[in-house]
Amino acid sequence: MTDHSGFKALTKIDMDYKKIEKLGSPAADTDADRVDARNTKIAGPYMNIKNGNYNYAGVHATINDDNVDSFTPGQDTGIILIAGATDDGQEWFGMFGYSIVEDDFCVKMFGKAEIDTDTKALNGTTGVDGHITVSADHTTNKIYIENRTGAQIILNKILFGY
Repeated sequence: MTDHSGFKALTKIDMDYKKIEKLGSPAADTDADRVDARNTKIAGPYMNIKNGNYNYAGVHATINDDNVDSFTPGQDTGIILIAGATDDGQEWFGMFGYSIVEDDFCVKMFGKAEIDTDTKALNGTTGVDGHITVSADHTTNKIYIENRTGAQIILNKILFGY
């Protein structure tokens, strides 16, 4: 029988609050040291942690219709998770494996049917109208997220690189 005594039971406070810590300081121990993340929007990079060979990063982005967000990931190969909503209430989500090395790839692991993948630079009107396209391009060493949904979209992007 496996001993699970070291694992803490998941409580409502764990689900409703995000614990915020400064590097090198003790963990937040009271509710006063916690941030209510249920209705909090983070504008800009909120996490970028290097741990051995792995890189984790998260970013909040607003992409207008027929526009593209592009960025150079911290690692050449990894996973990107996106989730967000358009101004008109459509919800968008997906998880993708990517590589921006010479044999680049971008593969949807799961997500909304109207999210496509590609392996080239996108310009804002490259993909299918009404869709989002996620692309990994080795010629520019960038990942592209193109919004052709018909409305502005606010996305949260989390990258796991290796």
